[in-house]
Amino acid sequence: MVPSARNTKRNSTKQPLIEQRSQRINLVISVITIVVCLLALRLAYWQVLPHAEPAETALNESETAAQPDRTPRGSIVERNGALMAVDNTWYFVWVSPNSLARIKETKREEYAKELSPLLHIPQDQLLTILNQSDKPYVALTDIFTKLPLDDGEKLLDLSHGYPWLGVKPRYYRVYPNGMLASHVLGIVDQEKSCGRYGVEEYYDQLLQNGSPTAENCPSSQGPNPINEFLTGDTTRAENSSVTEVVQVGMRTLTPSQNQADLVLTIDRGIQYLVEKDLESALRQLHAQSGTVIVMEPKTGKILAMANRPTFDPNNLRQADMLKLVNPAVSEYYDPGSTFKILTVANALKSGLFNPQSIFHDTGALRYGGITVHNWDNAGHGDVNLTQILGLSLNTGAAYLNTKLGPRRVISYTLQLGFGTPTGIDLAGERGGKVKVPGDGEWHEWDLVTNAYGQGISVTPIQLATAISAIANGGLLMQPQIVDTVLDHGVVRHRESKVIRRVYSEEIAHKLSNMLTESVAMETEKALVPGWAIAGKTGTSNVYYNGVISEDRFIGSFIGWAPADDPQFLALIIIQGVQGNDYWGSQSAAPLFQKVAWQLFHYMHIPPDQMRQAARVTGLPKP
Repeated sequence: MVPSARNTKRNSTKQPLIEQRSQRINLVISVITIVVCLLALRLAYWQVLPHAEPAETALNESETAAQPDRTPRGSIVERNGALMAVDNTWYFVWVSPNSLARIKETKREEYAKELSPLLHIPQDQLLTILNQSDKPYVALTDIFTKLPLDDGEKLLDLSHGYPWLGVKPRYYRVYPNGMLASHVLGIVDQEKSCGRYGVEEYYDQLLQNGSPTAENCPSSQGPNPINEFLTGDTTRAENSSVTEVVQVGMRTLTPSQNQADLVLTIDRGIQYLVEKDLESALRQLHAQSGTVIVMEPKTGKILAMANRPTFDPNNLRQADMLKLVNPAVSEYYDPGSTFKILTVANALKSGLFNPQSIFHDTGALRYGGITVHNWDNAGHGDVNLTQILGLSLNTGAAYLNTKLGPRRVISYTLQLGFGTPTGIDLAGERGGKVKVPGDGEWHEWDLVTNAYGQGISVTPIQLATAISAIANGGLLMQPQIVDTVLDHGVVRHRESKVIRRVYSEEIAHKLSNMLTESVAMETEKALVPGWAIAGKTGTSNVYYNGVISEDRFIGSFIGWAPADDPQFLALIIIQGVQGNDYWGSQSAAPLFQKVAWQLFHYMHIPPDQMRQAARVTGLPKP
């Protein structure tokens, strides 16, 4: 039977449709096959072949390796060029054990044997780590692991051929002198790379040199301290020039062109002897703590600032975090009778008194609902202002303040800088506490107790700065810790800053002479034969949680020398003294004597007779 034309046409159109569907199915199957093959290859790559990406990925995802990268931090040297703080390199080392899962164990043993002496990790312990095939990341070092430079560099070279080994050089802060001047220097937070406390925090932005980590530090919210070396002194800025070398004391330094370094006013030799003698005195007196400040009264430059207890900035894991705060600028205390220097100075300034003015001392003075007594509970009859200082009469100081009145006393006190920070370039400075009428804390009796340094809270640096104004001829100076910034090769010196004149030269000179006479009257334990010293003792209470201690006291002494041409002023504070030696004349004055004697020789200060003879004859100083 011959098919009809209609059936032939239908069959001819159906066949191409079947072929097209078959081709599409084959194409889909081919695509699926290719995708499956690619996934299989990728899986084999991750699970079988050793490579670098897992180690890098693990590092990026690991919280333990989250220390931010930073540029090298500027160095810190003292006034003679000795290094006080510098960056060193540590090596962050990690491995990806899962990248070694398909490698023979004998090969892992070879790796452990090779790396063990470089990492200073026992071979069997290291092999155990490399055998942990389920772990993509294991850190082998941390900030406290200080690998030798040679070992770190060898590991870095090996990491280029071992993709499962990661090595990254990073920086950590080193303090070559250990605990010396630790409160002045501060520390660097190794996790956040931020300066904390002291110079490290105050000059953090400058020392970090634009590091990306700097913007996350507390110091980023404050003013840039470099302005203190430029503001109001365009001549100095214009004259600053890039230099290849700079003379710092006896040393010649080469300023870095890539960072900013600091030169301190601190003298390492003076700092050392002060810290050594302070520690010895505290041990001998069984005292709890102490502070010593040595400064140039004419410039405000700090030569030494020591505290005990202290800490080792190279070993913060063993440090008590509370001891990182610098008591010299951050802790309040009642200055006691050392404040009588300022009470007498204010009396002379008022014009109501002169050095020969007479006060009749009965041994007690009633004012504001309280009765003021002398330390010896005795009356001394008619005394002048020099004797008020020499006998350390509470009644005499209180009498002077009653005659000046609250308004004048408070005004003079605030002019001396009490109640506000001095502006010293150290982080964490506090302003003290001055009670004033109407503030809710003032009592009428505060007028008389403040006269002998009770009921007014000051910091050691405030008192040293205020009394320096007597020693230097009446000028209140801003204390300073950093003398020079070596700013990317530009040498920027910082000039001494006068805050204001608080006493006339005449008053300052008269009071200095009075204190030279009165200190011999008060205690010979502060004197050094051959040199005239002006100074005053102090004794005050220790407060625990706002309550006066019954058996612990603060002994202090402040003095300067030579009295007629002061080269240094020293404040000694001994806290928590027990027993019969708590008076400032017994606890602090002997330490001042010891420190002063060493300073005369260390600073090459001739005895008064030689110095004055040279002045008369016109010969150079010996």
